[in-house]
Amino acid sequence: MMRNYVKIEKKSLLYNYYAYIDIEDLLADSIFIQEKLRVFFGKTGRKQDSQYVVVLCKVWKWDAEKFVRAMEIFYNKLLLLGHGECVNFFEELGMRE
Repeated sequence: MMRNYVKIEKKSLLYNYYAYIDIEDLLADSIFIQEKLRVFFGKTGRKQDSQYVVVLCKVWKWDAEKFVRAMEIFYNKLLLLGHGECVNFFEELGMRE
């Protein structure tokens, strides 16, 4: 199964850290709101010629499963909105479960 996020190994008692791939319109934000998931955002970045954005974030450890579910919903929504080429982008980055 393809993933559009990676867990960043960082020692913390309260948070899990992640990096995920989003589109320029930051579609994941609306899914986090829909799922009532509090996400603390860090830095973002993207290549100039790419429509995808890398977002660093952290979530409460007790919300980790909720975050993974939100990422699954987000991935399916990307495909439904015609971003099928994102699969190739995720593979290039090694985001495979």
